[in-house]
Amino acid sequence: MSRHTKRPARVTLRPLSDAPPVGFPMDLHTPPKAGTTWTLAQWLRYWLTHMVEPHRARTTVYCYTNIVEKHLIPALGEVRLTALTPTMIESYYQWLGSEKNLSPNTVYKHHILLHTSLQQAYRHGALPDNPINRTTPPTTVPGCSHYYTPRQVAQLLALVQGHPLELPVSLACYLGLRRGEILGLRWKDIDLQGGLIFIRQVRTTIGHSIVTKQPKTAGSNRTLCISSLKNLLGLLRDMYKLRVQQNHYCGPDDYVVLDTRNQPWHPNSMTSTFTNFAAACGLPPITLHGLRHTFASMASNARVPMYQISQAMGHSSTATTQRIYTHLFDLTHGEVLNAVAKSIPTPKAPKRMLGKIKRRRRNMTV
Repeated sequence: MSRHTKRPARVTLRPLSDAPPVGFPMDLHTPPKAGTTWTLAQWLRYWLTHMVEPHRARTTVYCYTNIVEKHLIPALGEVRLTALTPTMIESYYQWLGSEKNLSPNTVYKHHILLHTSLQQAYRHGALPDNPINRTTPPTTVPGCSHYYTPRQVAQLLALVQGHPLELPVSLACYLGLRRGEILGLRWKDIDLQGGLIFIRQVRTTIGHSIVTKQPKTAGSNRTLCISSLKNLLGLLRDMYKLRVQQNHYCGPDDYVVLDTRNQPWHPNSMTSTFTNFAAACGLPPITLHGLRHTFASMASNARVPMYQISQAMGHSSTATTQRIYTHLFDLTHGEVLNAVAKSIPTPKAPKRMLGKIKRRRRNMTV
């Protein structure tokens, strides 16, 4: 090197810090990296704890945990996360149906859970891809909802008068409320003067526990006008007056629907009580949730627009309403088709064409 050549500046190399210097505490429970030796059981439990529990309703967490602990982990838990293959997953679906006797719709719920959890693993770099994307999803079977005709509804409402079930049955038939929405109603959720009912919370079960939580979706949190429903509004007013006279269970935070002991009804108990009541009255078998289906059926037959039915029932979108009640709306479509067919005059061919038409039809049948 020439003595006139300028020497390069000396650079001191320092080791990089493990984490960038951010101004907030980082989550200490970092997900596994690519090439991890984690098993599916380890990932699913991590996913439930850190990605599901903080963001989902307790009922959803309970349902997911049951699927993971009772089915997925015993069947596939020991398989390394990166060793999962589409063949393994599809064989698992077949095993659930043939050995566990789970319905196709329940198997599909397992598929959705696996897809969601493994997609999170892929996004965090723990998987090179999501093997679920290369599987054939399980088939589903359209649900068949039982519902009453308007005449049967009138018969039910007449028979239930004076029974503790009168109010919950009326709320289900007139408003299409879910069981949890009925049981979650408090007196502060009802405006007896303005004729309004506010759906703000639900009361339901998680395992053997009863919990109160927010409505199912943002659309489920709704206000329903009952000012024109004289029977229902009168029933609520009479019940409130009675409780004021008895000086109990009429405060703003007290529940509206009570059982025979004047206690908030256990969700499962109310369901079984209604089923037994309908059977004792000689009515066709139906569940309490079937009255919600009945509401949808009557609204459809009354030609109420789909958007309004969806809003009243608290669905997240009209697509949800259409998917759940396809069989009901198909009947309405059939009536529309019949009406169109009746409006078309019966075709009449000239006499000289009748012979040709008859011969043509005979040839078609042959």
